[in-house]
Amino acid sequence: RTRTPEGAGSGIMSAMATSRGDSQMGTLMAAGHIMATARQLEEKVAGLRAEAEGYKAKAGRWEDLRSAKMSSRREAAAADMLVDKGRQAAQLERAARQANLSAFVERKTTEQVSAAGAHQVRVAEDAARRADEQLAEAARSLEAFKRKAAAADVDAEQ
Repeated sequence: RTRTPEGAGSGIMSAMATSRGDSQMGTLMAAGHIMATARQLEEKVAGLRAEAEGYKAKAGRWEDLRSAKMSSRREAAAADMLVDKGRQAAQLERAARQANLSAFVERKTTEQVSAAGAHQVRVAEDAARRADEQLAEAARSLEAFKRKAAAADVDAEQ
């Protein structure tokens, strides 16, 4: 029996491990592909169900029209137009209410800003009036001081 040099058997083991890893990776890739396909099919089924519901609704509407003795397409079209006009009117009413609400909010905001501005003007006018009064008082005080100083100079000279 011949001996193999050390490390020679490790190549076979690593090749086996690599093939096992490749097979696991291939399995994972296949599972991912299956999952993606399943998701696509689920989405397609959901779309088909929605389409079927739409057709059921149409069939129900036609049954309602027939039970109301509206068999002609012209009558059905007129009924559909009335329903659409009603929806449009409701949408316009909602838009008008929203516009009124927006206008009300703007008006209130403008009133609040205006009131705040008027208050600031009153405060500024009061501050200006007080400053004028203080200036006048300071001027009177200065004049009184000058008179006293002049009188003191006259008294000092005598």
